[in-house]
Amino acid sequence: VEKGRQKNPRSLCIQTQTSPDVLSSEKTLELAQYKTKCENQSGFILQLKQLLSCGNTKFEALTVVIQHLLSEREEALKQHKTLSQELVNLRGELVTASSTCEKLEKARNDLQIAYEGFVQKLNQQHQTDLSELENRLKEFYTGECEKFQNIYIEEAEKYKTQLQEQFDNLNAAHETSKLEIEASHSEKIELLKKAYETSLS
Repeated sequence: VEKGRQKNPRSLCIQTQTSPDVLSSEKTLELAQYKTKCENQSGFILQLKQLLSCGNTKFEALTVVIQHLLSEREEALKQHKTLSQELVNLRGELVTASSTCEKLEKARNDLQIAYEGFVQKLNQQHQTDLSELENRLKEFYTGECEKFQNIYIEEAEKYKTQLQEQFDNLNAAHETSKLEIEASHSEKIELLKKAYETSLS
């Protein structure tokens, strides 16, 4: 259209310079050219409209895709925020658990040291008690041995005295019976002598 406007003054100049027949044929030619250009431009406009329509469809599709991606991004951001918060919470819990674990480890080490000290002290006390018990048993055994030894000696002396008395009694009885037997034997010999002498006479 601008080209047409720009050519209009030239056509006016040509009109003033040329004759009316030439002017009419030129106008017809220009009109045909303008018509052709208009048809071409109409085709171009139609193609542009089709391209625009196709572009609008693609743009709408792209808009839908972008909206979908944006919604997914928002959802991902929400999940990321939630996961970040959970990660922070887990890190806090991990720090708490680590400190608790360290405290428990320290307490376990303290208990281990205390237990080892208690066991060592208990072993020492046990050894001391064993030594004291051994000494007490030795003293008791020595005392009991001396006591039984004294009792044995007393009983032995008693039995020795009793045996000595029995021996003396038996010896006295033996001597008495021996004297009685000798006296009886002497009397029998005297009687036998007298009987023999009597028989001889």
